[in-house]
Amino acid sequence: MSRPAAVVAACLLLWPSSPLSAETPPPTSFRGPILVRFDAASDHAALSGNTRCGVFRDAHTSHGDRITEEWREVELPDGYGAVGALALNYSVNQGRVGWWLRLAAGTSTTDFSRFEDGNLILRVLQTPPEWRVELKSGSRTHDCLVRIRPEEVCALRSRGFTDVVIPLDAFGGVELTELRELTIGFDGDHLDVEHRRGELRIAQIGLSKTDRFADDPDAILEDLGQRAFRWFETHRHPDSGLILDRAPNREGGRPSADTASPSSVASVGYYLTLLPEWVRLGYLTHEEAARRAERTLRFIVDEVPCHKGVLYHFVDWRNGERWTASEVSTLDHAICANGAMTAGMAFGGGARELAERLLDRVDWQEFLITDPQSGKRVLSLGWTPEEGFLAPAGTTSSEMAMLYFLAIGSQRGIEPEIWFNTAVDWQESAVGRVLNAQHPLFTSQYGMNWHDLEGFVFRDGVDLSLNARRAALLNRGFCRRAAGAELTYHHSEGGWWGISSGDSPNGYSAFGPVGLADGIVWPSVALASLPWAPSELKKDLVRWRNSRAWHVACGPYGLSPFRIGREPWVGDDLIGIDLGSFAVSLANHRARTVWNLWMSHPVAQVSYSRLGLVTAERQ
Repeated sequence: MSRPAAVVAACLLLWPSSPLSAETPPPTSFRGPILVRFDAASDHAALSGNTRCGVFRDAHTSHGDRITEEWREVELPDGYGAVGALALNYSVNQGRVGWWLRLAAGTSTTDFSRFEDGNLILRVLQTPPEWRVELKSGSRTHDCLVRIRPEEVCALRSRGFTDVVIPLDAFGGVELTELRELTIGFDGDHLDVEHRRGELRIAQIGLSKTDRFADDPDAILEDLGQRAFRWFETHRHPDSGLILDRAPNREGGRPSADTASPSSVASVGYYLTLLPEWVRLGYLTHEEAARRAERTLRFIVDEVPCHKGVLYHFVDWRNGERWTASEVSTLDHAICANGAMTAGMAFGGGARELAERLLDRVDWQEFLITDPQSGKRVLSLGWTPEEGFLAPAGTTSSEMAMLYFLAIGSQRGIEPEIWFNTAVDWQESAVGRVLNAQHPLFTSQYGMNWHDLEGFVFRDGVDLSLNARRAALLNRGFCRRAAGAELTYHHSEGGWWGISSGDSPNGYSAFGPVGLADGIVWPSVALASLPWAPSELKKDLVRWRNSRAWHVACGPYGLSPFRIGREPWVGDDLIGIDLGSFAVSLANHRARTVWNLWMSHPVAQVSYSRLGLVTAERQ
């Protein structure tokens, strides 16, 4: 006789499923054995060798009650291919129908007792709002009623497969050493009329250890750093080494190597920047990372088009050709060049030689224009063959400092005075004066992924390191004050913050915190503030990890932009520069890896000296 069912409002974790490159083990939320998988099966009976399965009807069900099982290929959104799933179609009015999975006696070698404090995870694509799960161990049956809010399912269904996570203690004393059978059932006597017919699609069923991250911000950061690494590894072209500009935050979103897809040279720059840190962490050997750096840089230097030495922003990841009407971008080139400098200093040899070629061929004088607002000479943001020069890079910020530091320190550079022609726009706030307070948060961070500016003040009083901290605190405080109107920001839901630029329900948008509070956050951008607001972010990160919203936002590669509450929304893609900026900030916070390498390059030293930033203490 089974005990009364526990009721679980199951967590939904965004975690789609499909194979990755053979170079990297696939990321997975299953920290334990997968009992059965259908996502790669040729038919529904092709299970692992120690399992059997089938459908059932209780003896007292009516004549019209039925359930069928069918293996089915399911198309993932946005044309990213198909994966397999077991489709359970059911119709029940009274009694119960269901599906059973049985572990053949004596064939299982897995010690399931290790997972007594863990979770049962069912990876599903489509799910009704209520169903029952039973575990049979020995002669006893333990069951659990799973209830999922329909709005949660509808909001996430377009993202691909989701994980339904059921704590094993919800089954009440199940003896995992004698686990023999799992049953999924649909009980017509308790289902609402509108839910007595439906379909459940399952890709995998497995076990997971209890979440070890709940109260340890450093472990959470380590996990997010590993996810970012996997994103870059997964979305690197195997031949060119170029990195996609963006890709879905789910497995199975990587296009084939022969499919035309846009790479961003900025994503490539972050990849090159991070290679030394991944060596330090043991993710790659020094030799493998050096080979990758040299191969990628050789392709960039020899194959990717440029104008006066400055690269196009978007190129085809297969062959480096200009992507549609992409611009030559001084900012995105600067990120790529910073990555080349970092990798060149870390690995030397061919990587260093190619990095110097990339730096020395740029004629920065060719990108000087007159700012129509100030009448002063500044650098341009870029150029296109169709329209000529783009807008002026005329604002003092960490973002703009990237191209000015390169241009001032390079062989064919510009005078340092031109940096001081950029406009300094202060705004008073509760945290002090903040530069460009209405701008997206990343503009206060990007350059300092490479520039170590703590303690340095320009002669005009600008302290970009202090400003990065104040911009983060301003952003955080603004969300705190808006918590009454938007659930995303509310303390009870994690107190999320991070208003910046990126994907939104209306497409790609650029937002600053002042005057905007629509509930959307870009968590990776907030996390990139780690070197300048570490204590605040670590406290917030624990709250985020323990909030319901974490299971909405977190996918295999990190945290997606999202909004909960009214008009809930989750972004499909992660963008390489957002993940890269976070991962570099994490590297600098932990070991100063990128700062130490970039600052040792002659271009960095010359630019600091010419700008008056070298002090006796820092030499």
